[in-house]
Amino acid sequence: MLPGGDAGDYFQNINFRQAYRNLDDVSMMVYTADGDEVFEFREAFFTSAPVDRTQETVTAPLVFVGYEIESDHHDYAGLDVSGEIVVVLGGRPTFFPSEETAHFASSAQKRQAAVSRGAVGMVFLRTSELELVSTLQGR
Repeated sequence: MLPGGDAGDYFQNINFRQAYRNLDDVSMMVYTADGDEVFEFREAFFTSAPVDRTQETVTAPLVFVGYEIESDHHDYAGLDVSGEIVVVLGGRPTFFPSEETAHFASSAQKRQAAVSRGAVGMVFLRTSELELVSTLQGR
C-alpha cells in the first residue's frame, strides 16, 4: 500500500474544532404560569459547548415524550415535536426487554430520534432506577 499523506508519507494534517464554555454565561430558565424557575448549571442541568456558533439561546415549548422509545412501545405516537424541546426520561421502562435496551434506550438513539422529528432541544430526566445504576457503576 502506498502512503497517502500530505507530503507523500503516512502523515496527514487534520484540523480539529475546539469549543469552550464560559461558565458565567450558562443558564437555564423555565417559564411557567406559576412563575419562572431558574436552574443552576452543573447542579440541575448540564450542556455542552456548541462548536458551530458563539452563542446559543433556545426558547420553545417543552413536550414530555416519556422514554422516547420507538419499538413495540412508541412514545412519539400522536406527538408533533417540531420546533419544541423534548423532555425525556433516561434509561428504559421496566417492562422493556433488556436485550433491546442498549440500542433503543441509548442517549445517542434518543437524540437522533428527537432531531429527526424536528425538536430544537432535549432535556434528560434521570429516573431513580438510572440513578441507582449510575451509583452502582461509580458514575
